[in-house]
Amino acid sequence: MSNDAPDPHDTPDSHDTPIVIKISPEVLLNKNKKTAIVKATCSAVCGLLNSHYGGILKLTSSKSLTPAMLDELVRGIEQTLIEHLGLTGLLEYCQTEITGLGKEIIFTVKPSDRVCTVEYNLVLPTDFLVKQVLRTEPLEKIARVLKPGRPLVNVHLQNHVLEFVKESIMPEDLREENSWKKVGICRVAEGEQSDSGLPKQDCISAACNSGSSSIPFAIPKVSPRNTKCRAFCRRITDYMEQLIQDGDFDKLQTFASKMCLKNKVFPEADIEVAVHFMLALGAYRRREFVEAYDKLDKASSLITATGNAGEFEVQRLHLLACFRRGEGEYDTSYEVTYGGLQEIEGMSPGWHTAWVLNDAGYLFSILAGEERNEDVRKSLEQQAISLYTKAIDHTSTIREKLNESDQGSVLKSNLLHRCHLRRAMLSLGCKPLAEEDDGNLKVTNEEIGVAISSILVVEESSLKGDSLTDVNECYLYLVKSDLNYRRSQFSDDHCEKYTKTARDWATKARDLAAKDQFCGIFKYAQSRIDLLTKAHCRSSVEEKLFADLDDYKKCQP
Repeated sequence: MSNDAPDPHDTPDSHDTPIVIKISPEVLLNKNKKTAIVKATCSAVCGLLNSHYGGILKLTSSKSLTPAMLDELVRGIEQTLIEHLGLTGLLEYCQTEITGLGKEIIFTVKPSDRVCTVEYNLVLPTDFLVKQVLRTEPLEKIARVLKPGRPLVNVHLQNHVLEFVKESIMPEDLREENSWKKVGICRVAEGEQSDSGLPKQDCISAACNSGSSSIPFAIPKVSPRNTKCRAFCRRITDYMEQLIQDGDFDKLQTFASKMCLKNKVFPEADIEVAVHFMLALGAYRRREFVEAYDKLDKASSLITATGNAGEFEVQRLHLLACFRRGEGEYDTSYEVTYGGLQEIEGMSPGWHTAWVLNDAGYLFSILAGEERNEDVRKSLEQQAISLYTKAIDHTSTIREKLNESDQGSVLKSNLLHRCHLRRAMLSLGCKPLAEEDDGNLKVTNEEIGVAISSILVVEESSLKGDSLTDVNECYLYLVKSDLNYRRSQFSDDHCEKYTKTARDWATKARDLAAKDQFCGIFKYAQSRIDLLTKAHCRSSVEEKLFADLDDYKKCQP
């Protein structure tokens, strides 16, 4: 298919004939039938966009539709189109108009040279899909994940996988300025692959394989459809975040129930998704994984109906990565985290991007703690530090955007504190989830200095009025415990003093975690106490042996 856009004046007559879909008030009252109309409308609009010539689509009713019906139907169609087109910039070619005293909805699609940018995905050898490939995406990266022999996992698309192929053949010389010429749609039988490593294909029509010679433009970031709703959801998230971080889970449930009840009067999918995501986070904090996944699934099922689907998808990946990590499935968590990192590449720095970067750093910290190869461990630690640093930068962006009335909000302080405290723990070389500690691990004075600097940032922030949540207070106690533990290894004269101080801080963290039902933090704090108790016992035995040796020598003639 040619790249040249057709001249609108040369448009065939057939494109002047509108596509008509019959609707009625009775049909719209049926949920399944209304969903089918929304899907059919969106498919038709996408088809008109891919036709180059555009066209007109009419939804007509013999009876007038109520304003509520019209609003709900148009909003549902627009939200679904945002899900399909929000990352491509093609929405500007679509116009919506209600005419005929509420009996007709007209969608006008303008002629466009933008093709093969509707609903495309790059299949990765993991259990998630990258939803867009930027123009600047290195070809080597795409080729690497599609190279023969690597399995392609198909999910979320009901056995319909969209894959990038250059004339159905992988380019031999990756140094050339190659571009992808076709987007093929494959129906994949579970487990079947061709010799090339790509899924086996059923017969694919020429229409499915039509495409441009390249992705013509860089893809802009998603602009939220409803900024007012987005701001309100952020306030809900902020408040529920504070309840979670302070261990007020009963208040959390009560607030969520009231919010969902009020939301039923004028249903807003964004609000329901925001509430269920935070309920999922609360369940995860209590290590109630069955409940956490249930709430996550409820929220995920509504994402396509929201006006801010891009941000909610990032939040979904972020929570899923946390859950997998909490269950010890680090490989799966890594794959989902990688997907989240790719999702945020096209987004402006903000709350969602900062959390993804922060938790990615934490995952790398865990992997570093379990690694026995010194070079690999150091590499993982450096990557974790880099991610924490980026997260702090993104958090600072949030702080700059917030106005004076938000100075004490959890939104800006919780993230900054968490990033600094986790980076401090990493600098001290203490493994986040380990039952035991490598007492022979060498921690330099410079690394201790980095940890102290992070502690000071958190304490100074708290003194200025920023909220210190109970979770972060636990982490602050644990960092101080780890700091004194490392100091005890540097000082023979004050070893006992530092060990006792370290044990006291760990005990404070454990007691607060027990009160607030922070199971993961409680386990970590208890492991520190056990470690420090053993260290104290060893120290006491050694001191007694040396003292007895001195007494023995004194008794010798």
